[in-house]
Amino acid sequence: MTDVQTSVSRCVTPGRQYEMHRLNVQLASGEILAIVDEELSAAIQSSTRDETLMRYQEFKKLQERACLGQATTKRDTRSRHDLDSVRTEPHLWELRLQVGSWLLRQYHAEPAEFPSLLVAVKAYSKEVQGKTGQEITDEQDSEIAVGAARYDRESCRHWGWGTVS
Repeated sequence: MTDVQTSVSRCVTPGRQYEMHRLNVQLASGEILAIVDEELSAAIQSSTRDETLMRYQEFKKLQERACLGQATTKRDTRSRHDLDSVRTEPHLWELRLQVGSWLLRQYHAEPAEFPSLLVAVKAYSKEVQGKTGQEITDEQDSEIAVGAARYDRESCRHWGWGTVS
């Protein structure tokens, strides 16, 4: 089941509040793995506790804007923006955060069958220092592919929430 991305994300559609659900994966053993939570935790880690806390707070602000439909796009601002479409995976959106030279990316889906949800499928700290443009693109495409595979696998199972009526 592949949703086709609409031209407008829920994250930029004010008027209702959305819930960000971070994907959990059930392993063959039955154990639930909070995989995106773990990725976010690793991505925000810094050498100091204060910087880690500041990164977390900035991410929470970004997530809150997205859930309120108040994220910014390239059309809204010429400077940094919060949200972009994923060119290679039309069913995913990218939340973007930059604090100084640190970059965080979180990919999410907006399943048609769950109109009040944003489902985070992948998060990572984007490293650009000392890399060529091609290396940065290749790494990002690899991270997107992981998110897309999770999307494909979990959307077929209705995100683990059972059949939708």
